[in-house]
Amino acid sequence: MLSLDGDYQMKILNNKVIFPSSIEKFIDELFFVVQERAKVGEYKEIKFVVYAGDHNPPHIHCKYDKYEIKISLDDFSVIYMSHKFPSKRLQFAKIWVKENKEKLMKEWTKYNVDGIGVSEESYLDREIKR
Repeated sequence: MLSLDGDYQMKILNNKVIFPSSIEKFIDELFFVVQERAKVGEYKEIKFVVYAGDHNPPHIHCKYDKYEIKISLDDFSVIYMSHKFPSKRLQFAKIWVKENKEKLMKEWTKYNVDGIGVSEESYLDREIKR
């Protein structure tokens, strides 16, 4: 069952929207139902996931506990962070993504370019601009 509880205030940090954990969990559960995704690896308890129909630039979702980041496959920069991703885990995630860039780019392309398509921005980005 999807439910919301707790603090609902969003924050903006470095021009990025940071959602409260209850909203993040709700969105994650909601989109799990409607969005195809593939787990492409795991390292040091960090799960690496590619979503179908995701936005540019090509990136990988890295999930650890209640935290999530998106790492660009172009330059390995963090393009999204929910909460403060633990710094040691962030280092592990970047190392793994760099070492597996070719495999990850193939998976991202399979789910986004060869699959149902890719948009320049995510659904949430479009909704926030309204």
